[in-house]
Amino acid sequence: MKKRSIRIIIGLMSFALIGVVAMQLYFLWQSYDMQSKLFDRSVNEALNNVATKASKHDANNFLNTKIPGTYSPDKTGHIKIIEKATITSTSTVVIKPRKRNTYRERKIALLRDSLKRIILQKQMDEQFGSTKLQIHIEESTDEYGVVHGI
Repeated sequence: MKKRSIRIIIGLMSFALIGVVAMQLYFLWQSYDMQSKLFDRSVNEALNNVATKASKHDANNFLNTKIPGTYSPDKTGHIKIIEKATITSTSTVVIKPRKRNTYRERKIALLRDSLKRIILQKQMDEQFGSTKLQIHIEESTDEYGVVHGI
């Protein structure tokens, strides 16, 4: 073989080797990106679940403190409002129907409650101080591609 053909073969093999390394780096980056997105999604889902449970707990506490005895939770935890009844001296029961709120009134009440919650949260932060949570997570991948947390 001539020197020229050996150099051409070495050049082509080097080019192929660089291509294989580049593909491996690309797939490794894709795997890392997918794992981080999966982790972010699971963290967001867990935080949403906690926020939902906390808001249900706050609503339950509000109903217990402000209007005791006017609601009853069913087996699923949903709250069913019971209409109040008043008994007159002639022993007849008078049921007062609840006034239905319009869509606009419900939205206004929701915004008012949200604003009150934001103000209370700000007051608590000012009173007790706010903390910043930092989490440091280290992960490694073994030879089988399994991710392990350290």
